[in-house]
Amino acid sequence: VGVDIFFVISGFLITGIVQKEIVQDRFTFAGFYQRRIRRIFPALFVVLLLTLLAGLVILLPNDLALLGRSVVATIVFASNIFFWRNSGYFDTSAENNPLLHTWSLAVEEQFYIVFPVLLLLIHRYVPGRRKMLLWMATVGSFALCVLIQYYRPSATFYLSPFRAWELSLGALLAVGALPAPSRRWQRECMAALGASLIACALLFIQPDERFPGWRAALPVLGSVLIIQAGTGGDSFVQRLLRARPMVFVGLISYSLYLWHWPLLVYANFLNQFGELGSIRWLLLVLAMLLASASYFIVEKPFRHPKKTHGRKALFIGAGVLSCAVLAAGGVLVRSGGLPARFEPTVVALDRERTPEVPFSECIDHPLSDTVFQDFCRLGDRKARPTVLFWGDSHALAWSPAIDDMLAKRGVSAIFAARSACAPLEGIINPEIIKCHAHNRMVMEGLARSPDISTVILVASWAGYSNADGHFHLQDDAGNHGNTQVFPRAMRNTVAKLRTMDKRVWVIGPTPTPPGDVPLLMATAAQYDGKLPRQVSLQEYTRKTAAFYRVADGLQADAGLLLSRPGAWLCEASGCRYAVEGKPLYRDRGHLSVFGASYLSPMLGKAFDQFRVRTVAADGDRASAQR
Repeated sequence: VGVDIFFVISGFLITGIVQKEIVQDRFTFAGFYQRRIRRIFPALFVVLLLTLLAGLVILLPNDLALLGRSVVATIVFASNIFFWRNSGYFDTSAENNPLLHTWSLAVEEQFYIVFPVLLLLIHRYVPGRRKMLLWMATVGSFALCVLIQYYRPSATFYLSPFRAWELSLGALLAVGALPAPSRRWQRECMAALGASLIACALLFIQPDERFPGWRAALPVLGSVLIIQAGTGGDSFVQRLLRARPMVFVGLISYSLYLWHWPLLVYANFLNQFGELGSIRWLLLVLAMLLASASYFIVEKPFRHPKKTHGRKALFIGAGVLSCAVLAAGGVLVRSGGLPARFEPTVVALDRERTPEVPFSECIDHPLSDTVFQDFCRLGDRKARPTVLFWGDSHALAWSPAIDDMLAKRGVSAIFAARSACAPLEGIINPEIIKCHAHNRMVMEGLARSPDISTVILVASWAGYSNADGHFHLQDDAGNHGNTQVFPRAMRNTVAKLRTMDKRVWVIGPTPTPPGDVPLLMATAAQYDGKLPRQVSLQEYTRKTAAFYRVADGLQADAGLLLSRPGAWLCEASGCRYAVEGKPLYRDRGHLSVFGASYLSPMLGKAFDQFRVRTVAADGDRASAQR
């Protein structure tokens, strides 16, 4: 929300300056970018340097290498693209990156590469249509933001085309696209309404995949109303914003923006990702002190120098420093985050965060009509497939165990998985629009494949079945919400598979670990801290209750098996997330390769019992028919 407010203010201020110079025929790109360099680079270089130095001491190799890549992206003002490309389902949490916040700086600078050119072209060729064209660009960008939000929430959050409307609304105010309120009561109402919209946004907007979208219009319109009210004269809100403390925060806001996030990230590392509590207030005070020092010692002298150095020297100096920072980032990336800084135990645990996951080429593989002839295979590759392994990314995590277990028994399986897609027919995950078609093609393929006698279902079941689960399902009947959609979809899918005479093996959810397991174990080993507590059996039972209510209620027959991983990993004292110092998970919930191999014998025992039971049931049925 703070970023949305900032974009409107930036668009208003910068456009006002550029437009005035264009009209007076004294605008030059060299002069414009000289001002941008003086405004942006000095404080940015200082923060980047100190962030890198702190990272050398605090960050684990994976995180330091990621910081190196982020530094490179930040210097070339492409960090928004970098974080967009690295914000996928399996990527390291962006929240642990000290430079995550620079994505918004990249959006702003990308806008100011294109926007002055657009203003110049309009002024030269169609000056009478300036407001109309800006309105068209604004409405078009907002429409894209709202429409694409449904399909690509990460793209609309990070990328400039979906954020440009926020800056261009500020630009429209600067070119007088809206009439200034002439009466005091109008100004007071506009400013009060604007402040109320911003307050509502701060209080009620949640940090999830539904933002920005239309919800970003709340703080954006609030900012527009406050600025526009000020163009017509005084108001209570304007007087409040002119108070010295507010003005001072405005003066140091850029440096405060640069400093706040690295401080939070490094505090989280040093605190081993525990609750910061009152430490947050100390960090706020420290951020204010650093921002104040940065403003008076770095920003102000460069923006208003006593001696004006040549423009050429400024550009050369910025270029040299940029190359130096790029080189430093490249060294960190090339070295893999300088792992020699740590003990081998810490490095080994850190490497568990980015393992090579077997069969990862199979996940999200596009299906075809010949899916059961040429798709990814598990188990005995020489045998004819008789098993379908169907699920989401948690199925990928289980795949080494399924592969090992089936190979030892001479059984072959087809592997069909898609991230964030529950293996259920007729469901719609608004975040992953291909789920519906993927699941339909799997069911159609099963109907055409009599040799497939067993279907194994694995997923992040709690994420789909809980009311507050990570995913929010819909179905073909128009129902919304996991508690409405999941029970019906689960029962219908299993019933349809049984109608096809397929045996169904449902593997329940694994216990959720206390966090990113390898990261927590590595930081505990590095800082001589305590390992995180195990998730209690009661907590695991509570989180999986909604799933098991449905799964336990499925019509019991010999062709249906429900396995409970909690029984394999949990005891009265809690649910294990490591064995003999080796993590059973590679992140916050997916099994590691070691974790899968650890559970492979349990899977094998369950599979053997299932086969014995179903063979006996088939024999009884044949006898009854005779």
